[in-house]
Amino acid sequence: MRELSCKALEPLFRGLNRKNLPASVLAEGIPYSLKHLTNRRERIEWSVYCRIIEKARQHFAPEDFEELGMVFGRSPYWTPVSIVARLLFTPMDCYHWLFSPQTVLRFFATCITPTATEMGDGRVRVTLRLEDGYEPCPEFFRLTKGALLEIPRAYGFAGARTTMSIMEREANYDIELPPTRSRLAVLRAVVGWPLLAWSAARHLKSAHEDLQRRYIELEEARDQLSRQATQLATVNTISQVVHRGLDLNDTLNALVDALVKVAGFSSAEVTLHSDMEGRPVERRVRKRVTLPGAEPIRTPLEVRGRALGLLDVCPRVGLRSDECQDLLNYLLPTLNMAIDNALTFTTVLDYRNNLERRVAERTAELAEARDHLTETVARLKDAQSVRERIFANINHEIRTPLSLITLAVAEIRKMPASNEPGVAAQLDIISANVRRLLDLVGDLLLLAAAREGKLRLRPVRQELGSLVRPIVDLWSSLAESHGLTLALRCCEEIHAEVDKAALERMVANFISNAVKFTPAGGRITVELRAEGPDQVRLEVADTGVGISPEVCTQLFERFVQGPPPVRPGHYGSGIGLSIVKELAEAHGGSVGVESLEGEGSQFFVILPRVRVAQAAALCEGRMVTVPPAFPEPLSVPTTPLSVVSPPNNVAEATVLVAEDDPGLLRAIVDVLRRQYRVLAAENGEQALRVAEQYRPDVLVTDIHMPNVDGLELIRRFRGSPGNRMAPVIVLTAFTDLGTRLSSFDAGAVDFVSKPFSPEELLARIRSQLAVRQMALRLHETEKMASIGVLSAGLAHEIRNPANVVANAVAPLKRLLPADLSNSSHPVGRLVDLLESNAQQMANLARDLLGFSSTGEATCRMEPLVPLIKEVSDRFADRLNGCQLRVNVDYLGDVWCQRPLLVQALYNIIDNAVYAAGETGEVRVAAGDENGKLVIDVGDTGPGVAPELRGKIFDPFFTTKPVGKGTGLGLTMAQMYLQRHGGQVSIIDRPCGAVFRLELPLKQQNEYASRTVAASLPRETRAS
Repeated sequence: MRELSCKALEPLFRGLNRKNLPASVLAEGIPYSLKHLTNRRERIEWSVYCRIIEKARQHFAPEDFEELGMVFGRSPYWTPVSIVARLLFTPMDCYHWLFSPQTVLRFFATCITPTATEMGDGRVRVTLRLEDGYEPCPEFFRLTKGALLEIPRAYGFAGARTTMSIMEREANYDIELPPTRSRLAVLRAVVGWPLLAWSAARHLKSAHEDLQRRYIELEEARDQLSRQATQLATVNTISQVVHRGLDLNDTLNALVDALVKVAGFSSAEVTLHSDMEGRPVERRVRKRVTLPGAEPIRTPLEVRGRALGLLDVCPRVGLRSDECQDLLNYLLPTLNMAIDNALTFTTVLDYRNNLERRVAERTAELAEARDHLTETVARLKDAQSVRERIFANINHEIRTPLSLITLAVAEIRKMPASNEPGVAAQLDIISANVRRLLDLVGDLLLLAAAREGKLRLRPVRQELGSLVRPIVDLWSSLAESHGLTLALRCCEEIHAEVDKAALERMVANFISNAVKFTPAGGRITVELRAEGPDQVRLEVADTGVGISPEVCTQLFERFVQGPPPVRPGHYGSGIGLSIVKELAEAHGGSVGVESLEGEGSQFFVILPRVRVAQAAALCEGRMVTVPPAFPEPLSVPTTPLSVVSPPNNVAEATVLVAEDDPGLLRAIVDVLRRQYRVLAAENGEQALRVAEQYRPDVLVTDIHMPNVDGLELIRRFRGSPGNRMAPVIVLTAFTDLGTRLSSFDAGAVDFVSKPFSPEELLARIRSQLAVRQMALRLHETEKMASIGVLSAGLAHEIRNPANVVANAVAPLKRLLPADLSNSSHPVGRLVDLLESNAQQMANLARDLLGFSSTGEATCRMEPLVPLIKEVSDRFADRLNGCQLRVNVDYLGDVWCQRPLLVQALYNIIDNAVYAAGETGEVRVAAGDENGKLVIDVGDTGPGVAPELRGKIFDPFFTTKPVGKGTGLGLTMAQMYLQRHGGQVSIIDRPCGAVFRLELPLKQQNEYASRTVAASLPRETRAS
């Protein structure tokens, strides 16, 4: 509540103005603006006034507040009071009127209770008391004292004498009025009475306007309260509807009726679009008819983001749209809640009514499911019988042809031709893979028998150390071949009832697994120890790559594999550890693994010392015995293949093969080496190094490989700038759709499944190379077009400075003395050389511009010997110890554009000089062969590697260090010769490199013009 009028702040602002201080110093930190505080029609709280007084104490002393009160008594705010006082009251009556509880001061400060008591003889006591609960403020009482002193002046008297006593919440003022006025003052008051009456009327008019404004504010407040009452009444009605019943139709009708009768809308309509348990609910309820010309207001109904329907209402006459919208916003939460509750109740009621039907339907479904389950169980039993028959016959059906293959191999070995190295190696591969197939079949039979409870065990009490030690010795040689240490730790004799073959198989599988995942230099430890009085623990620990916690939980399941092995070709089938688990459980024991990635693994089996009852039952009926396990499948790694060229040393392309199985890798290389230069890699990491060195034309890769798998290899291979045009063919046994899609996403373009036909692999490689060659040709065409634009631009840039140099040589020779300008003098020779080369640059730039713009070279017959001499003279100061030898057997002319042919020869000889080095030699030989001019440029340098011969003429390809070459010299030479109807190629030599230039000698004019014109667009030829 705002207890104090802002008129009380007027003396403070006047005092600040007299001190030349801004009024804003009192408004800082106050929750009212300065405009509000200086408006005499506004009000503030008493607590705010006290904070303002605290700020005023910083600028005014206590006695200053009494003086400010006197100024306030003279201010225009007291003018209406003084006028009324002069017209109606004596000074004593004025004190009683001003300080009665129901008059002016009470309106001025509602928290102050004033009283006035007449003491006789012109004396009066005024008491001001601050009501309880308000903060004391002595400065208010001091301001009031100053105002009390000025009241007699309104009657033309001198100021009153006042004595003030201030207590905590109360102030007493003893006022002594001045003597009565003189006759002259009375006469003056009588004469001025009409003016006082006019002034009183003017101030009464202003007070009337204030009262009117207050009345309007009260009317607005009353309207607001009326709207709130309507809102509350409507909400109350709706709440009663909600509590009275939850039927959906009754609720909707009651809501629409409340909106019309209570809320005062002229019409209301609810359209419901919802669902109950997936069934749609449609309702529409309307009340009254829309008045003509009324615009309906549509509002969506929703609860927690779920749409319920729409609400359409029309306001009554005289109701503003904003008031209508405010009322709707207030009512919507209650409306939505009522409709949602009714829908929920309807859903529950419907569910209760249909519960019996649903129970019957569910019972029928369960009966059908039971019958279906019974049928499924019967089918599973039949399938199990079929599987048993399959596994019973698989031994005969698979082992028989494998036995025949083994016998055939043995017979072939007796033949004389089997002693040849190639035949013997192939026979060894066949024998090894037959052994692998036989072992795999045995493992599958063993696993199936264990799952079906047909595993035959013969547990016998025996000392376990004597059983484990021979197995460790058997695997030691294989471990040593891989750079591993295999040791047995068994400190005491341990006896238990175990099956010998089963125990040997468990130990062998653990050791085989450890060898696969332990790098060279690692250690494998087999430990046998007692685990309490009734159990035995067999543990195989290694220092290998370790296993992630996620894989450890599934490692003993069938066909689950861990990380890639550290050695190529040693992938397993994912059933070895499953067999260990089945054998351990058949003994009544358990298996487990403890591993940390990068720190190794510990696989262990815990077996009971005495055979348990469940294990004893496995010795009855038709059973499958446990086959032995030997270390031969993990063969010693052979010497890896590197680079294999075709027999005739002429390769169609370079193929990189990445395969982790050494035998299969060698077989693929043997298939491809007939036509291609083959690069072999045993894993993805090695393949990346080989690709970086040789830049192959095709990559053939497996998917699952150690270190870097096939997918990562494909991504990194295609990401290398030099391999982006090389196709990738995936060769793998994983033929599922996911593997295919992953391969294509990584960048592969073809897919070959194992086992594969050599002819199919060769055909796919040929097809991909043909596509690659087409793409390279298109790419070459684009690059050559770019080079033409580049050469034209460069020629345009160098033509003007070259002409300036050429034109400046003649004046320079005239300025030189005669003896210096003579060609016999070194200065004269330098000037002649400057003139010759400047003219050559200008001619070359001019010819290039004309050639690029018209496409026609201005050719003429040029003698060959001076042309070659001009080129060789340019290298006189650039050989740096290298020897340049020229032998020209052809002394005739050649039809050419001299600057272009000179530049082509210069680029090729310059490349040879760089390759030969400071101590090398460059030989240039020219002659006529079968009507062609043949120019051979050879050097004694390192030569051109076979894998680079197809790339050295590519634009911007260079083997020179950064800053030594642009990669355009040989490209431009090839382009110049082709435009003259010639060509350039590389000739094989035992050492160094020989570039052969061939140009036609007959009908050169017609051929060159036709060749150049045909190479240009139709529009250019026409112009």
